Amino acid sequence: MGVTSSADERPLAGVRILDLTRVVAGPHSTRMLAALGADVIKLEPPEGDQTRAGRGTGHPSPPGFVQLNLGKRLIAVDLAQEEGRQLVHRLAGAVDVLIENFRPGVMTAWGLDYDALSSAHPGLVYVSISGYGQTGSWRGRRAYAPFVHGEAGYLHTAAQLRSAEIEHDPMSIADLAAAKDATIAMLAALLQRQRTGRGQHVDISLAHSMLFLNEFASTLLSSTKPPKSGSTPQAIFSTADGATFSAGNPVSGQVFGALCRAFGCPDLIDDARFHESGERRSRRAEVIATLQSALLERGGIDEVEAALNAEGLAVGRIRTVADVPSTEWAVRREAVVTVHVDGDDDVTLPSPPWRLSGAPAATPPRLGRFGADNDDVLAELLGMDEATIAALYESAVLRRDGTVATSEPAAGGATA
Repeated sequence: MGVTSSADERPLAGVRILDLTRVVAGPHSTRMLAALGADVIKLEPPEGDQTRAGRGTGHPSPPGFVQLNLGKRLIAVDLAQEEGRQLVHRLAGAVDVLIENFRPGVMTAWGLDYDALSSAHPGLVYVSISGYGQTGSWRGRRAYAPFVHGEAGYLHTAAQLRSAEIEHDPMSIADLAAAKDATIAMLAALLQRQRTGRGQHVDISLAHSMLFLNEFASTLLSSTKPPKSGSTPQAIFSTADGATFSAGNPVSGQVFGALCRAFGCPDLIDDARFHESGERRSRRAEVIATLQSALLERGGIDEVEAALNAEGLAVGRIRTVADVPSTEWAVRREAVVTVHVDGDDDVTLPSPPWRLSGAPAATPPRLGRFGADNDDVLAELLGMDEATIAALYESAVLRRDGTVATSEPAAGGATA
């Protein structure tokens, strides 16, 4: 199936994707693809995606689920039944891409692996996201972001850079990194298919994505010395009006002098305790405490930021996510939008981060209820009539809102 034209001006208009992913990594990838214009058909299991755990609190589509799945068509199919698996096999022939993030071996057990589907649908681009890849003895390991962060060296690197104890990152960085890599590789595979006419299997590993993301990896692979960065370690300062910010490494020669002048204590530049760079490094805590004490006499954040800007220093205020929408850049870029979700409260969420000169940036603000698009998708893609679809509901192969059970989310982002 080739990429078709469409009245939709977005870049991926006409590309159709069958999304068998769940939790974070795969859904984040397909959310981006939907925002770029692809027709993404998300298939959920009878109990719903794990990020729907908030259903039991009166929210059929919690904000986290909406952020990862906005713009997709939703179908709910029981793959534990043979009829459900046959539906996927048929749908694979009506789409350009199938993407899944089950643990390796699950799709094979269902007869829905790449070899099984590509033999019948040679143009299919098939994307698999897993913890450690589709081959090797680690392929079957359960993989969640916190554990992958450790296995891929990310936690150790971060601790070295902070000169601190190793601790877990609460964000699912591995899932988000793998999602970006999956999206890029999938688009490349579609371009190659335009030349060759054939699809291929795209194998994405969370651990590999984390290693690739590590900007210090080449240094650490070549040396046992801790990595160094010109921008770390940063210090966090507080102003008299309670704002917090960072503005560079305070023991760095140029930064130290600029901070002293901006904070209203230029005499510290020639203070014998801090005059030499070696002294400042060995007395870092004292440097920061002395600067902080002077800063509290300087004024509020606006005055301090203006002084820092005059010194040529970059300034980054520490803001809550709730603060961000009112900042100038976010307003200018419409970085945050509010969307309506069928049968639930409106949800405010980030908009896609790209701005294309030849295409609109906005995702159609659409997300239906659980299984809302079953009938339309099966009629449109497979030509099923009402009686056939009704029989699938009767046998519980198809599910829709009102038939879903509540489930608990997995930690990080499951590929289990």
